[in-house]
Amino acid sequence: MKKNITINLCGRLYQIDEDAYELLSHYTDTLRNYFMKQEGGAEIADDIEQRISELFDELKSQGIEAITIEHVQGVIDQIGNVEQIAGDGQSEEADAQDSTANANADQTQKEKKEYKPTATKKFFRDPGHKVLAGVLAGCANYFGGSANGWRWGYVVFLALYYAFGSSVGMSIFNAPFFALVSFVFALPLSLLPFIPYILAAIFAPEAQSAEDYLKMKGEEVTPENLVKEVKEKPILPKPPVSSSNGGSDFWDILVGILSLGFIVLFGLSFLAIFCAIIFLAVVPSAVGEYNSYEYVVPAICAGIALLVSTGILLYCSIHAAISSFRGKGKMSNKQRVLWLVAWLIALFTSIGFTIYSFQKFNQYESHNSFSYGSIVGQTRNIVDQFGHYFDQEEWNYFQEEGWELIRAENTSRFTSSGEYMTGDDGVLYLDAWNDRKPVVYRAQKTEVVEPGVYRLSAVVRTDGVGKFIFVEGQKMVGMEKDSIDGDSMWHARLEPVEELKMRMKEFPVEGNEGGNIWKTIAHQKDQIGTFTDSNMNFEPALYQPDSLVQQYVNSLEEWKRDQIFSANWEKGYGWNYICIDNIVVKNQSQITYGVNVPVGKSATGWFSATDFVLEKISDLK
Repeated sequence: MKKNITINLCGRLYQIDEDAYELLSHYTDTLRNYFMKQEGGAEIADDIEQRISELFDELKSQGIEAITIEHVQGVIDQIGNVEQIAGDGQSEEADAQDSTANANADQTQKEKKEYKPTATKKFFRDPGHKVLAGVLAGCANYFGGSANGWRWGYVVFLALYYAFGSSVGMSIFNAPFFALVSFVFALPLSLLPFIPYILAAIFAPEAQSAEDYLKMKGEEVTPENLVKEVKEKPILPKPPVSSSNGGSDFWDILVGILSLGFIVLFGLSFLAIFCAIIFLAVVPSAVGEYNSYEYVVPAICAGIALLVSTGILLYCSIHAAISSFRGKGKMSNKQRVLWLVAWLIALFTSIGFTIYSFQKFNQYESHNSFSYGSIVGQTRNIVDQFGHYFDQEEWNYFQEEGWELIRAENTSRFTSSGEYMTGDDGVLYLDAWNDRKPVVYRAQKTEVVEPGVYRLSAVVRTDGVGKFIFVEGQKMVGMEKDSIDGDSMWHARLEPVEELKMRMKEFPVEGNEGGNIWKTIAHQKDQIGTFTDSNMNFEPALYQPDSLVQQYVNSLEEWKRDQIFSANWEKGYGWNYICIDNIVVKNQSQITYGVNVPVGKSATGWFSATDFVLEKISDLK
């Protein structure tokens, strides 16, 4: 179905379809522009339009109600192009008046010299030979070659790109888990070859006139070329050429086959991404004692966004396959733009969450000094009296160091290694972490001490508030005997005293770098001129170390101070020396001390603690 319009030509009205009007308009404009530069040219142009009107009248007299592009082409053939009209006019004038003809010829040559043809080359999509959007047909016109050659070249490029990419991916990600991750999160890279085509389809203009076609090929925009282009290459998009049995033409079939291939590719990708999302959601529950939600949640978000992105591509591939084989129902440009915008939003959302997730995973792995494989491989089959599950290494540490784990909520790791202040990877220390829920934690030791003044010290670090070392005690007032299951057991009888009520000291928040121990050592090295820039914006000469910290650092052997200073590329690991001083014990007492993270302190994040020392600093006065 074509749309007809009404035109007024030489005072007469004619019904003409849009394509025929476009051709007629180009033809008449070309002739008028050419003859207006000559003396009496306006009259010549009017005469030609009058002749066209007469020919249209003849068509109407034959019962033709609407003039088509074939009728216009027939009129042009009868009247002739610019060169034929100009040649006939000059011949008649020569017979009538030689001198005037010579003058007109000179004038014509002069005007031709003054005319400046344009040959600016510009890229257009070719709607007359398009399969999808006319991008590759436009490339053939702009760069040279045939449209089919460009299409086959693009197909070969895609084949080589995916063959090379898959081989590189398999060589890098040879482990099954990482192969799955690479397939899921590197999928956007497989879409890169289509992005230039999509952008050109959206932003490159479509050739709409004979002048556009000439510019697309880099030919001069002259009246003669315009008439030739209008006659030989109508601006109408070519209608699909169907076979006698109603099937699609070759390129429709090829597009349909490629679409089927993409349906298989994106369908498998969709299922793989869906399985990966389920896997990421289930694994934290399977190894729930390791609170890996900090990087698992953004990974799941990345997977969901990628699932949406792949779903859009799958839908578009199915739509393209159906429309190619049926030969109708293709998307409009507006629909394509909307789907492209939605796909890009989902794609970049997925990439952003992926980058964030891997950053958090690397931080998590670095902080805990174990990889995903070691998480899955660990066995927690030792249970203490409070129902805490230990692996063998943690249990041995608690037993050898005399620690008792009283309470541990929202964390299931009780020790860690790899970031001890000297950088020694083999040193274990108390450790807990949860970035989503507040940790509640208490680990303690118990010692019996004689009267005197004591000090509790420890080396600690954390990235958030709410973590404390503590000390409390009760005096021993004798022994008492209990009978349990018929067996008699003696134990100390204790009474609380005012001076031994619980005292706490909060961990300084330094994070994973620096710490007052490292800063004190850096301060000492700066004084003797051996400190180098640690890239921490820290001025050692301006730092004023605490006297007790200074005393602790001085008690360390020189080799140990050097290791502390060099750890973490001369940044330290954030360890701080803290103490609770002037603990007065008036009677023989049982002292309990350790780490306490009370309820209600919103103590999310991580902490580490080690090297607890309860020492007598003086006798009672």
